[in-house]
Amino acid sequence: MNRIHAVILDWAGTTVDFGSFAPTQIFVGSFAPTQIYANFRRGVSSGI
Repeated sequence: MNRIHAVILDWAGTTVDFGSFAPTQIFVGSFAPTQIYANFRRGVSSGI
């Protein structure tokens, strides 16, 4: 089983201002070269 080693949260929308998607693209772009698929819509729909 894989373990989660880190969780990255940005204060500009993820944990403070629900519904703000402005800062999400930087995370999607940052993880793309590592083949980690970051999908902000999936996180929102799951209640994260």
